[in-house]
Amino acid sequence: RWSFDAPERIESAAALSQELVCFGTLSGSVHGVDVASGEQRWKVALDGPVRSSCVIEGDGLYVGTRAGEMVRLDVATGKEAWKRTLPGEISAAAAVYEDLVLVGCWDAGIHALSAADGSEVWVFKAQAPVSSSPAVAEGTVYCGTDDHGLYALSTRDGELIWRADLKGQVRSSAALTEE
Repeated sequence: RWSFDAPERIESAAALSQELVCFGTLSGSVHGVDVASGEQRWKVALDGPVRSSCVIEGDGLYVGTRAGEMVRLDVATGKEAWKRTLPGEISAAAAVYEDLVLVGCWDAGIHALSAADGSEVWVFKAQAPVSSSPAVAEGTVYCGTDDHGLYALSTRDGELIWRADLKGQVRSSAALTEE
C-alpha cells in the first residue's frame, strides 16, 4: 500500500488506467501516479485550474480547465497531443464517444471535438452555461444546463432531438440505464 502527498488542492475525481491514476489540481497541474508504487511518473502544467475530472479513453487522457482549455495528453507519458481553447470555463468531465470528445462549457455550448486532433466538429448553444458532464448512449448525447434544461442531441451533428424543462439549474450529469 502507498499514499501520495498531492502538493495542491484536488476538487475532482481521479481517472484510473491499468498503470496510472491521473488527477488535476486547482493550481493547474495534472499528475500521473503509478498504481503499483505510488510514484509520480509525470506532471504537466496547464494554463488554468483543473476542476473537471480526467477521462481516460485508450491511450488518451482528456481534461478541461477553468481557463477554457480542453487538452488531450498521452496517458503513459503526459505528453500533450493537442489543446483546444474554448470560449469559457470547463468545470465538468468530458465524455468520449467513438471519435468525439463531448464537453460542456460556460459559454453555453456543448462542444464536440475530434478526439484525434481537437478540432471542433460541431457546437450546440444552450441558453446558459453548461457545468455538467455529458452522458452518451447510442448516438445521443444528454446534457443538463444552467437554463433548467436537459438536452438530447445527435452525436452526428449536434442537432436537437428534444429538450426537457426542469425546475432548476442542472449541474449534475445524467445517469443512463439499459432500459
